[in-house]
Amino acid sequence: MNPYQEVISIIGRTLDAFDDDKIIPVYGFGDSSTTDKSVFPFYKDRNPIGFEEILKRYNEITPTVKCAGPTNFAPIIYQAMRITRAARSYHILIIIADGDVIELKETSD
Repeated sequence: MNPYQEVISIIGRTLDAFDDDKIIPVYGFGDSSTTDKSVFPFYKDRNPIGFEEILKRYNEITPTVKCAGPTNFAPIIYQAMRITRAARSYHILIIIADGDVIELKETSD
């Protein structure tokens, strides 16, 4: 397992008991198609059910993803805000990344 897979697995096992419906919105960011401007959903038409499916989907898509910089968390934070506003329910935002935040001002705004 690579470090990302390990983190997904550990966090998944830890939080699983607290998630009633197991529906988990998951997005990637920082790749060559989204750069530091947007995010991409793990599935185009639905959200994964449970962390096992997240890990499975991660393994399916990562061979085709080309990482790119700079690292900017603002797009994923804004996406999480849109989800929680629409759902009007409690969510936990977990960001799994490999390095420093380059766009600190935009992220903190």
